[in-house]
Amino acid sequence: MAGKMYEYFTGTVTADYTATELSIKPQVVLSQAAKWKQNVHEMDDGSHVVVTLNSQIKYEVRIQFPVLLATDADTIVDLHSDTNKCKGSAKTFYWQHPTDSHTYVARFAPEMERQIACIHSISEIVLWIEGVKA
Repeated sequence: MAGKMYEYFTGTVTADYTATELSIKPQVVLSQAAKWKQNVHEMDDGSHVVVTLNSQIKYEVRIQFPVLLATDADTIVDLHSDTNKCKGSAKTFYWQHPTDSHTYVARFAPEMERQIACIHSISEIVLWIEGVKA
C-alpha cells in the first residue's frame, strides 16, 4: 500500500552516530510533512516553472513527549546536546518510528526545549528524516 514514509526513500543509509538508537516512544506524533527542495517560479502569464534541486524527498516529523521519566528525558537531551553524539543538527542518528516498524536515519532540528518541574517533558522535537536504516 502506497503512502507510507519508508516507501518513498530509495535505498538505505547509515547514520553518522550509530552507538545509540532513539527508541523512546513519543506520546504524540504531530505530523509527517513531505518536502522537496524546489524553487517555484511564477511566470507573467500565471503559469509555473518548478526547478527540483535534489533527487530525494525529505520528511520532517514533529513528536512530543508530554510526560517522561527523568532518565528518558536525560537520554534524549544527551543524544541531542553531546558534542560526541549528535551535536544538535550536526550528526544523524537512528530513530525508531513508533507505528510503522521502521528505523530511520534522522537529524535533530537545532533547538530542543525541555520542561523540568514535577513532571519531565519535551514539548516538541523536530526530526529531519534522511532515509531508512541500512
